[in-house]
Amino acid sequence: MITPNHRTPTSRPPGPDAPTTRPTPADAPSTTRTGTTGPRRATTRPPGTRTGPTPSPADAPSTTRTGTTGPPPHGTATGTRSASTRGSGPRAHRPGSRQLGLATRHQLTAAGVPTGTVTSRTRPGGPWQRLLPRVYLLQTGPPDPRQRALAAVLYAAPPDADPLSGDTAALTGGAALALLGVREAPHTPADVLIRAPRRLAATGWARPLPTSRWPRTITVAGIPCTRPVRAAAD
Repeated sequence: MITPNHRTPTSRPPGPDAPTTRPTPADAPSTTRTGTTGPRRATTRPPGTRTGPTPSPADAPSTTRTGTTGPPPHGTATGTRSASTRGSGPRAHRPGSRQLGLATRHQLTAAGVPTGTVTSRTRPGGPWQRLLPRVYLLQTGPPDPRQRALAAVLYAAPPDADPLSGDTAALTGGAALALLGVREAPHTPADVLIRAPRRLAATGWARPLPTSRWPRTITVAGIPCTRPVRAAAD
């Protein structure tokens, strides 16, 4: 009995024309990841977000606004100051500051002082005094000769004119000479020249004198006066 000889088939190396099925190391795709330390995570972006390279700081649009007129942030110091409210109201303009503490009713009303305030402050025991009609001394105590002389000028000058200009009222006579330093010259009555044909009644120590020939005037101690020659003539 003959036993068949079983041979195990052996794999033969491929011939020169057989296709190569095993890739070479140079052609194999690289599986090495660079710059990553683990698995990638999917990032979700909100809708409407553009994808692309991030612009550099030089290419990024500037957000600085020029020429804005809006208010500065809170606490920011600016070169201008806001309008102050300290100068508003009746104390914003003080006519008595350049008139020896004297003021007319017209001046007080123009400065914003109510008529009721003037009336209440000029009552007996009040801080103001009524020296002549429409003329007030904004202090307590008796007036001095200069204040009396200027009060006469304020009374004689038109209400809407500058009483210190010397164009509408000027002290003359003995009161002007006394103000100029002439001895024995009386301080009262206070004669005041006014332009004709305007006429004004005398009251207290003030005596308005109309004239059609207005003289040259000077200012003595803040009071408009005629020159010594004209004052002596009057």
